[in-house]
Amino acid sequence: MKTSSGTRYGAIPRAAKGTPKGKCRHWQIRVENGKTKAGGISWSTEVFDGTYTAAIDKARGIAESMDAGETVARTQWTFSQYAAHWNDSKLAMGVIDASTHAKNAAFLKSISRHLGALNLQAVTVTDVENCFTALMSGDSPSGRKLSGTTVRCYATVAWGMFEHARKAGLVISNPFIDAMRPQQDTPEMPALGIGDEVQLIVSLDPEEVHQLAIIIMCESGLRQCEFCGDAMTWADTRTYMHVTRTKKKKGDVDSAGIRDVPISSTLRSALDAREAWLKQAANTGDVSSWPLLADQHGEGLKSNGLRHWWRRHASDYGMDGWHLHQFRHTFATDLAEANVHPKVMAKLLGHASERTSLGIYTHVHAAQMGSAMDVLDAAKMHAVDSHE
Repeated sequence: MKTSSGTRYGAIPRAAKGTPKGKCRHWQIRVENGKTKAGGISWSTEVFDGTYTAAIDKARGIAESMDAGETVARTQWTFSQYAAHWNDSKLAMGVIDASTHAKNAAFLKSISRHLGALNLQAVTVTDVENCFTALMSGDSPSGRKLSGTTVRCYATVAWGMFEHARKAGLVISNPFIDAMRPQQDTPEMPALGIGDEVQLIVSLDPEEVHQLAIIIMCESGLRQCEFCGDAMTWADTRTYMHVTRTKKKKGDVDSAGIRDVPISSTLRSALDAREAWLKQAANTGDVSSWPLLADQHGEGLKSNGLRHWWRRHASDYGMDGWHLHQFRHTFATDLAEANVHPKVMAKLLGHASERTSLGIYTHVHAAQMGSAMDVLDAAKMHAVDSHE
């Protein structure tokens, strides 16, 4: 077949084999894209979802776009090569920090396991969907089956990389836009309601170092790595909880996490009680340089020690199955319920973006939904009264 300008596009076979042509909605479009070095025909291929007539229109449009000079010649970039180039460029330009660069690299490495050797222009929607299926089936760098939620995160990064390539004119379209993504299947991490949280804090003894750690997480939302071990000293708690050593995987410092978190009256009382106990137990008048969770010998409680203690004692507080990180989620949800501005929430939690604070770290309780319905009912009743 030829367009009016003479550019050829090939036959449009069904991508979903065995489906009658009249019912098929999954097609493979091939458009001539010049000559190979050996003198053969170079083809640009992509998968299209829709009717056969729409697929022909799509092929004609691609061909006309090529004739108009809107598409560059076949690129030499493979998926893995461009992924590394894109990620490194973002780091070099200061668009992302080292921790995000490392995270992107890990995500793209998993995708590259299945798409890495493909020419950037040759990646199709089908290739992308097959990649998702393989990762969820256990064909991943770790050998484990990845959750749909995890694969969706990987896909988001790859989508951004492909969009950059499309805007640079290296590809015609972004296959990650049209590919079906897995469903988000990670259960939401619950948060305590205000009442249950208050009861928990009242039941804790701040003079006992493990219990003080729980109060700190509930009242400040700090990550364990931000105050356990030698990450925070008593001198860092005089006015604020001064966070200076927040880290992510592979030791990268998370600059967004460096912050000063105000100390609530409840937390201030707990810290004062523990410091007084520590001075007496250690027989010293100054512990300012000691780790915040130090024992009477000056040794700071490590994150692993806190986690082991919690696994043994969570049932004592009626919280079997709870993870320590859920107290951070509880703090974030408390902020949301108090209508704290999202940018302030992000700053308090040490997030680079308020989207993380709102999308991951806040939760809706049944009581909140009930309150919402009460507000709606009241509004309706007011409307009825106004018309009487």
